[in-house]
Amino acid sequence: NIFNVKPSIINRSNCDALDIVISRTDLIKFLNSKIGLKIGNKVKQHADIPAWVKKNKKFQIACLRGLIDTDGSVYDHVYKSKGRMYSYKKLQFTNMSKPLVDSVYFILKNMGFSPGIHKEKDVRLENRKDIERYFKIIGTHNKKHLDRYVR
Repeated sequence: NIFNVKPSIINRSNCDALDIVISRTDLIKFLNSKIGLKIGNKVKQHADIPAWVKKNKKFQIACLRGLIDTDGSVYDHVYKSKGRMYSYKKLQFTNMSKPLVDSVYFILKNMGFSPGIHKEKDVRLENRKDIERYFKIIGTHNKKHLDRYVR
């Protein structure tokens, strides 16, 4: 009902279960015509976060979480200064679509974070407090990110 497409329901004979299948073609047509997601190469089309997501803080949070869970990384920045080793966490989102990179940057900025853009394709949070706030406010569904954050 959400996507206005009719699923196929297939009874499994080998167990007490059903398969509910939605045609990808129908789903893509819906997402394109009703929600405005473009079909094809996202970089060449300069993909961006849809305006309706940008207007709603709850949607912004979910969108950031999804983008960073899929195209982001959490890592330790390790360096040596005056003979002493230092290490701190960084969070980075990488994408070749400039509008998408800019939107991630501005949403983070408007939420009170201090992001930076590097090499026109990376949005980074480098401040320890920003990283803590990110995981508190935005969170993650990516176990690898969570594991790297807590260790």
